[in-house]
Amino acid sequence: MKLIKLAFFAIPFFTAVSAVAVAEPGPVTFEAKVKKDADAASSVEVRREFAEEGNLQKRACTNNGCTCASGSAQGQYCGYCNQVTGKGSAALWGENSFEFIITLAVPLLRLFSEVQHMVKHSLLAEYLMQKQAGLATHATIKELEFAIATTHPNNKDPHPTHPGRIYFSNPQRRLMPDSEQRARVHEAIYIALRAAGLPLELVPNCNYKTWFVTDDLTIYPPHRSAPCNDSTYRWHSAEVISPALYFCPESLTQIQVACATISTQFRVAASRTTGLHVHVGDGAKGFSHNTLRNLIALLWGFEPQLQTLHPPHRHTETWCTPLRTDTNYADTHPDWTIQSLLGDLFSSKFETVGALVREFDVYCGDRCAVEFSNLNDPMVVIKQTIEFRAHAGTLDGDEVVMWVKTVVGIVRWARDADFSQLKSLMAFAETGNDGFGVTSLLEMLGLREQAEFYKNRLHPLKVAQEQLGSEYETQDLAGPRTDVLEAFGIGGDGEATRDNWEKDLIFDPYS
Repeated sequence: MKLIKLAFFAIPFFTAVSAVAVAEPGPVTFEAKVKKDADAASSVEVRREFAEEGNLQKRACTNNGCTCASGSAQGQYCGYCNQVTGKGSAALWGENSFEFIITLAVPLLRLFSEVQHMVKHSLLAEYLMQKQAGLATHATIKELEFAIATTHPNNKDPHPTHPGRIYFSNPQRRLMPDSEQRARVHEAIYIALRAAGLPLELVPNCNYKTWFVTDDLTIYPPHRSAPCNDSTYRWHSAEVISPALYFCPESLTQIQVACATISTQFRVAASRTTGLHVHVGDGAKGFSHNTLRNLIALLWGFEPQLQTLHPPHRHTETWCTPLRTDTNYADTHPDWTIQSLLGDLFSSKFETVGALVREFDVYCGDRCAVEFSNLNDPMVVIKQTIEFRAHAGTLDGDEVVMWVKTVVGIVRWARDADFSQLKSLMAFAETGNDGFGVTSLLEMLGLREQAEFYKNRLHPLKVAQEQLGSEYETQDLAGPRTDVLEAFGIGGDGEATRDNWEKDLIFDPYS
């Protein structure tokens, strides 16, 4: 029985199997087992933090000659537990779980407690198997869109309590072309991010190896009556693009610092026309046909549930149209059902990544809520990513980080799931949003942190047309986050006083 990371829904159905272990005293230490596995797997680094969480998958079990310590209670144990003293014919200690049977009656409470104990070391086993299989770590690119306010130095400050800068021009020049003003604003953002310690080159370069500041002319100012707006402000569009960061906790802190720097040092608002775009890749490999097929099935089947994570106006924007209404497949299959969708996805019509990308590409809008086109475009060979575009614009670092965790978690589930798991999950798609909401979906995918975060932040699926985006009429400026900056040693002048990040957090798409 192999220990690998699985979806949450598999756990309640875990059952005992009938392998018999021979009792033997003298347990092998955890450290010794880890070292032996590391040597056997040709791993250069095995860390304890990989043994903190994870799930189990039911597999067939055989008597392989494993042995247990004297006095061990009946139950199931991972190979790293002290109760297991011999792994029999297993290649690695962490590759299998072991069951010791004393009687045929196994109390359910004990069984579940032993399963939880086994789960403790499963991430280490997954890490070792990934080392052997050569699996790449997911890398992500974030695109933060926002509007930034400026005004002439001779004008009175409309929001004097906000620390953000609004003066960028020469006081002697009353008029300045928008293009020149916008260039000064972008330069100021670039300098501020670099001063905060984020990786940026001396000369801006959009090579996905550094943070980058650019423009997006589809971004409009905030609502004219919103508290964040004022007649003296001149608004400019801006987009900040992250490097291709490996998905790990240290990388996520770069996002929080970037958001905090922008919202503290400038007057900004993520207006209705802004979005948060997250690209998810798997190193330089792109994604397999099986991963893409599973992901499309999941996103299509549970699109109504996932839409409740975003305000209703994002459900109709031409830059993030729903898969169910604006893809080639939706156009040619108006009477689709979940069963017919699965039948098509697993048919000979869609046997390649290219066929899937073409069929689920946008039909008449500008972009779909999830874009797969980068996977089949020879012009973007260095950016083999799936782009998630549905999220509304935000400069709240916590919101950005949680959305990144969510989409990476969804892609990982699609990558690891087999057909039986996909079929079991898709059975809930026919239940509908009322009977099976997005928090239930996230929990079933093993994304409990995300489910907890979003449970009180959900949006209605439908609102009256005249109310779409009404929340932006009361929008305020993005709040300063000096607490985040202070936590990373960034002073009141915006200068980092220490190096917060290692260089190996960034994936090099050119290597």
